[in-house]
Amino acid sequence: FSIAHEARVLDALQGFGLKIPEFLGFSDEHQMILMECVDGTNDLTLEPDERTRLRIRNEYYEQLARLHSLDVAPILENVPDISIPSRPEDVALAGKFQFQEADYLQSRPNLRPEPLLDLGIWWLHANVPQGDRPVSFVQGDTGPGQFMYADGTVTWMTGPRTLEAHVV
Repeated sequence: FSIAHEARVLDALQGFGLKIPEFLGFSDEHQMILMECVDGTNDLTLEPDERTRLRIRNEYYEQLARLHSLDVAPILENVPDISIPSRPEDVALAGKFQFQEADYLQSRPNLRPEPLLDLGIWWLHANVPQGDRPVSFVQGDTGPGQFMYADGTVTWMTGPRTLEAHVV
């Protein structure tokens, strides 16, 4: 997805109670998003104790759970370049997974063996979820560096460049 897509998703997710930066505008000419400036850091090693680090991580997980629980219908109305896959195979194997799998398979001859990754890919192809599933937004690269915090509380989670609609 392009930076323009990211801007559309960021704008569409405003007002849903997520700790995401306020969308202020997008420049087509310069391919830039203007967002509010938010205080914080993503470096949990700056926190003096594990209890605080765990509380901050759990708050981030709560933000992800809120994102996953959103009704996607009103959001998708404002982001026309996202479509809900109709076939179970497309749900499980398309989008970011398809890109990452292709990248991995292309790089695989130059990598050390990755048996757990190979097993996971095989398992997903062999066990594509069937039937009707609710649709949810997910964050495509969840992990360290995808949120910021200040004063022991999450101030924002990553911009939605990596958010995709998936059936879960």
